[in-house]
Amino acid sequence: MTGTGIKGRGQETQDAVLAAVLGVLTATIDGWLLSSFRNGAQAANRQRDAVNSALVLVTLVLFAALLGSLAAGRKSTPQRRWRCAMLGSLLGHLALPAIVVVMLIIHPPTIPW
Repeated sequence: MTGTGIKGRGQETQDAVLAAVLGVLTATIDGWLLSSFRNGAQAANRQRDAVNSALVLVTLVLFAALLGSLAAGRKSTPQRRWRCAMLGSLLGHLALPAIVVVMLIIHPPTIPW
């Protein structure tokens, strides 16, 4: 078992619990963001923007989860892969403010004063 990253049953349980906690945190953040997209799309012309924002969010989270799962390694346990996937998706949310800042730099808002 040396070199595989597997440390025993206690580690598997800890990985599974941490994956569940991180998954709940990710789902909570996503639910809040998606509801804010929906609430902001009351006007008919804003619905397309809300759908695009939701698609970007889901794509970013799934891609980050895939990267996290790949980072776990080939010889890791399923619990370890789930933990790394959920950690990756949660860390993917950190990219959201960076994307907003880049978009604001590229397309600065016009304020009609």
